[in-house]
Amino acid sequence: MDILWEWNKKINLTSASNKGELIKHFLDSLGGINLIKVEKGKLADVGSGAGFPGMVLAVCLPNINVTLIESVHKKGRFLEFLKKELALKNVSVKVERAEDLGKEPDYREKFDYVTIRAVSRLNVIVEYALPLLKIGGFFFAYKGPKVYQEIKDAENALRALGGMMVEVYEYKLPYTGEWRSIAVIEKLRACPDKYPRRTGIPQKRPL
Repeated sequence: MDILWEWNKKINLTSASNKGELIKHFLDSLGGINLIKVEKGKLADVGSGAGFPGMVLAVCLPNINVTLIESVHKKGRFLEFLKKELALKNVSVKVERAEDLGKEPDYREKFDYVTIRAVSRLNVIVEYALPLLKIGGFFFAYKGPKVYQEIKDAENALRALGGMMVEVYEYKLPYTGEWRSIAVIEKLRACPDKYPRRTGIPQKRPL
C-alpha cells in the first residue's frame, strides 16, 4: 500500500486522493477471486494501471500465471518495480496495446481468464478481451451497479466476437457497503481474424 501511495504521488497511477480510496480498489479487485475455478491457469489483466485487479489477484492466487497488459510506459515501470518488490514469480508485464497483443500468436487465444477494470464501456472492452481468451475461457468485466445497460449495448459486439453473457456477479464491498458487479462472459468460438481492429478503433467505433 505504501509503495503504491508514494508512486501515485509522483506519476498519478490512480485517481485515489487518499489511502482509504486505495483500500477500496484493493477490496474491489478481490471480487473476482471466487469466479476463478481452476487451480492452475493463465490470466491476462488488460489496462492494469496501478495493478488493479491483476496484481492483487496474482498475490492471492500464486498458482495462476498473470500477464499484466499496460500501454502507458510509466505505469508499466511501476508494475515491473512492484513485481520485483513482492518477488512475484507468477507475474509478467507487457507494455503494449491490447489491440496489438491480441494479434500476436503467443498471446491470441492463450488465456483461461481475462480481467478488465475501469477502462471503458463493455462494448469496447470485449474487443480487447475476447481475442486473448481461449475458447471456453471467461472474461470478467469489473463494473459498478449500472452494468445492465452496458450489457444490452454490447450484444452486437458479443455476437461478432464469439462471446456469451453468463451472469452478473454482484458483491458488496466490506466496510463501505458499496455494490459492485462483474459481467461474466464466456468465449464460445474463435474470434474472426479481423479482430481486434487496429489501435483506437474499438474505442472510436464500438461494434
